[in-house]
Amino acid sequence: MYEADILFYSHQIYYSDKKENLLYNPLVSTIDQQFLKLGLRTLTIARPFFSIDPQICFGNIVTLNGVEARIFYLKLFLRKFLSLFNYNGNIYDRLHVYFWKKVFIITKSKILIGIEPLKEVCEAAAECNVLTVDIMHGIQGFGEEDGSYFLKMSYRGLHQKGWPDLMGCWDLQSFIMLKKNRGDYTTPFILGHPAITTRSVNTNNKKRTLLFALQYKQRGSTDFHPIPQVLIDFIKVRKDLQLWIRIHPLLMKMSSKHKRDAYKSLSDLFVGCKNVDWEKPSNMSLLDTLNESKVHLTVGSSSTLEAIQLGVPCGIFDDIDRHGKPFRRYFTHELKSGDVTLLPMDSMSKLSSFVDSLEPNEPTVINKSKNYTSEFIDNVGSFLKNNNNCLLKVYNNH
Repeated sequence: MYEADILFYSHQIYYSDKKENLLYNPLVSTIDQQFLKLGLRTLTIARPFFSIDPQICFGNIVTLNGVEARIFYLKLFLRKFLSLFNYNGNIYDRLHVYFWKKVFIITKSKILIGIEPLKEVCEAAAECNVLTVDIMHGIQGFGEEDGSYFLKMSYRGLHQKGWPDLMGCWDLQSFIMLKKNRGDYTTPFILGHPAITTRSVNTNNKKRTLLFALQYKQRGSTDFHPIPQVLIDFIKVRKDLQLWIRIHPLLMKMSSKHKRDAYKSLSDLFVGCKNVDWEKPSNMSLLDTLNESKVHLTVGSSSTLEAIQLGVPCGIFDDIDRHGKPFRRYFTHELKSGDVTLLPMDSMSKLSSFVDSLEPNEPTVINKSKNYTSEFIDNVGSFLKNNNNCLLKVYNNH
């Protein structure tokens, strides 16, 4: 570990792309690359249990698995042990905060940019006067029992010290929702998707590939959420089309067992189907698979937003999650705007009509209007040069 102007913080599942024979994080690595071109010193701290060799990843990556993993297990033990005595304090969390304070002291960094940085990281950063930025991904729900675990009040708490100072959103709707529901604790701003810079319309009307985003059922499980039977039946009949199934990076990156189990389950589902492939799209970058696809289908994947921003037509099946709640609740705005079509779970004719009538869409307004990532990079550069909290002032005044 060494000194750096900017710290990045990322989980291994986001290293899903490949560029110049290196694994590439489309959110973090894209920004990291721009900062390196500006001559800034960057360092990526891998989140605990990072099992990929840093040498095959883009950027300067440091793994602290041994130390941080021990802290996690010690926290788990203390939490269970002290609960026997009705202890309501947070001494076990302070151990993690202390560890991260040491990281900030050693690196002398002034800003941390991460994907869903842990609350202990944000607390330590606040105590060390380090600015934290969450370049959040996907569609976020809000409330105690819904949406991302990292945005729940029960996790972050009511105090600013457990929240990132800034949160970058992919689109205007996410910004509005975050401002309304969490604006008292963090400052949202529109970042856009760092890796999506194209303004061209996706010419998908001549393409024959349907892309289905496969999601895991529960974190840590080798099982995935069931593929709608209507889609399985449809692709077995429509030999003129090809179905690409992109397995969620969590299942692909957690272990070789997760990957083997997913492959076997899909093989059993599509025995004899030569027009179904999951190996190729699961090992391609998401942006590459989208650019080769006629349509993006899912039950609730946040990659829908990336598809919309590229102008790829999107359909979501009207399914429910493991809690019995409809996935469509995450796409209320997109359904109203017409960017997403709701597909019934039991009508092959409606699915067929939807697929056959598809025309390419215009990219979303956020892509056509401005490169917000470039603006963010410029603002961070000014922040580092001036050595003050001008970055917060800039986005608070937006």
